[in-house]
Amino acid sequence: MSGARARDTFLTGITLLFVLLSVIPFAGYHPWLWIPLSIIAALIFVLSSIIDLTDRRSARTTLKRLRLPVLLFLAVVLWAMVQTLDGLPRMFWHPAFERLEVPGRITLDAEVTGQFALRLLSYGMIFWIACRLGRQQQIANTILLAVGLFGLLYSANGVIQVLIGSEELFGVKRRTGAEIATGTFGNSNSFAFHVSVCIVCSLTWLFRAPLAADGSTGSFRQPIEVTFRVLLLLSVPIGIAAIALSSSRAGAGVATLGIILVLAMAYAPASLRKIAAQALLLFAGLVPLLITLGVAWMDRDTMIGRALLDRVPMYGTVLKMVVAGPLAGTGLGTFEIAAEPWKFEELYFYRWDAAHNVFLEHLVEMGPIVALLFWAALLLIGWRICTGFIMRRRDNHYAALGLILLAMAALHNAIDYPLHRPAVAYLFALLLGVAWAQSWSTAPKRSG
Repeated sequence: MSGARARDTFLTGITLLFVLLSVIPFAGYHPWLWIPLSIIAALIFVLSSIIDLTDRRSARTTLKRLRLPVLLFLAVVLWAMVQTLDGLPRMFWHPAFERLEVPGRITLDAEVTGQFALRLLSYGMIFWIACRLGRQQQIANTILLAVGLFGLLYSANGVIQVLIGSEELFGVKRRTGAEIATGTFGNSNSFAFHVSVCIVCSLTWLFRAPLAADGSTGSFRQPIEVTFRVLLLLSVPIGIAAIALSSSRAGAGVATLGIILVLAMAYAPASLRKIAAQALLLFAGLVPLLITLGVAWMDRDTMIGRALLDRVPMYGTVLKMVVAGPLAGTGLGTFEIAAEPWKFEELYFYRWDAAHNVFLEHLVEMGPIVALLFWAALLLIGWRICTGFIMRRRDNHYAALGLILLAMAALHNAIDYPLHRPAVAYLFALLLGVAWAQSWSTAPKRSG
């Protein structure tokens, strides 16, 4: 094994360990975990950068292909940091500082916004590492396989958690009852989304040959291949059981969508593959808008309205916040503070720590202009993955996975907020990076 290949293998190992094991400490969803996780991601990124010095051509190629999404993403992170600065012109201050008659800034909480900016940057670092490593088919295959196998273990843990009637998690009493599966998340919706992603990875690996345009993919020796197939096949029913025990309706819906999409894209006629890929990207781009507006204008007396009783008035209120709010935003992570004056009697005692719609929170916290830049970066990545699925003649099951994950994330995060959890965001960034890397026909050929 060459020195460069050995270094890439080592980097893949520690990146996978970090991303997969980030679910253990409450999925990173506590302020005292944000900075340590971000620092670890930064250290892995530094190691990746050092390795890049031995393969500058590959790094330059990746950056050239990714330059526009990278510039847009860095602009968003930079804006988040600007939001924390004092001494900005008065026109940029949040109106709350005007009322308090004290020197102000854009964000309502500089410390929280700074922490959220570091989290966002760390997600970008993991994505970049995945884009670099994912160019090698062997590494891309390892990552996909590892996520699927980890999903088997993690789903089984969630099922066992319910069977033994666990009331605590690491000595902390769980917010949900013992009969609800939440894994280490403490939140059933986020747990269900994480498990759904792992199920889709397992199915993508199992159906990688039908998903590939030419039906040809790399494989292991027969005994090893059969063993992996059995384990990944087992991960699907166990994952479904874990989602069912989580009682997450959104999680069940997203998992069902993911399973259907994998099978549909694997066995769709060749003449429909291009349309299917473009339809998925269009779905990912439009469904958040349609759901947000649909729920905001929904009648609470309808069956669906009663099922979304908390969402219906909240979405309408948050849209009013966006229209009336400052263009500069309120600062990343400040939705709960910004929403306080907008609470109304009917849901005043409801916990407004999140809008239960990540896209609405982007509009409030980043401001509409910067939020659009962030979404544009994601759509550009999605467009490249879509193009790769259509154009590549082999190994495009990775591109199919990327499109399916974008559709699942768009749907679930329009009615909840699983991507708030660092563990989910790291996993999503890792897989999206691999899908992007393998969407280029000039990626290095398979080895072995």
